[in-house]
Amino acid sequence: MPLGICFLTNLEYLNLNHNNISGTIPIEISSLISLNLLDLSSNALTGVVPASIGNLIELTVLSFSNNQLFGFIPSSIGNLIKLKLFYLYHNQINGSIPQSISRLISLVDLELSTNKLSGPIPSSIENLLSSSIPDIIGTLKSPVNLWLSENKLRGFIPSSIGSLLSNNSLSGSLPDNICLGGQLQNFTAAQNEFTGRLPKSLKNSCSLHKVRLEMNQLTGYLSVDLGIYPHLD
Repeated sequence: MPLGICFLTNLEYLNLNHNNISGTIPIEISSLISLNLLDLSSNALTGVVPASIGNLIELTVLSFSNNQLFGFIPSSIGNLIKLKLFYLYHNQINGSIPQSISRLISLVDLELSTNKLSGPIPSSIENLLSSSIPDIIGTLKSPVNLWLSENKLRGFIPSSIGSLLSNNSLSGSLPDNICLGGQLQNFTAAQNEFTGRLPKSLKNSCSLHKVRLEMNQLTGYLSVDLGIYPHLD
């Protein structure tokens, strides 16, 4: 990524997606303090997400998806309290999500699928990496979409999570209050090891558009447990 861009301190939008940009994300990117949108997705970037990204406190959209980034998500990400969209999918991210993610109270779309995340999922969101997902996620402001699919997550789902969790090794039952917030639009928990009945909060949910639960060991009756979905695809 060209270092000279980092001197454009009045820049508010930087969209370089779908190019052939290589190299690392410079720590000097923290100089772009006016940025509202930073999109470097679908390039050939390598290296880690620099901790200095936490200085960009005006960001509402941050996308590093479809690159070759690795390492941890920096705890400084929690400084971005205006962030609404955070895309980090299709990389090689590992480690554990920092507790500071709980401060992202404006998030509506968090996509972290297809990385090298692993470990159990406790009742929050210190997740998808080689540790656990703490209760943090329960403090987020009802994210519309939370994508954690195609990682190596294991264990149980926290009762506070409503998300896309397919193709992991999660087990246990699905929490009854998974759609209690009334804003969940997509719920995918396919290809796991879930047992028991479908969550009660899924019944007659007016917000849901897509539900995928195939290749599990769930029981019950669709008409009784799901009810009527006016917007379901």
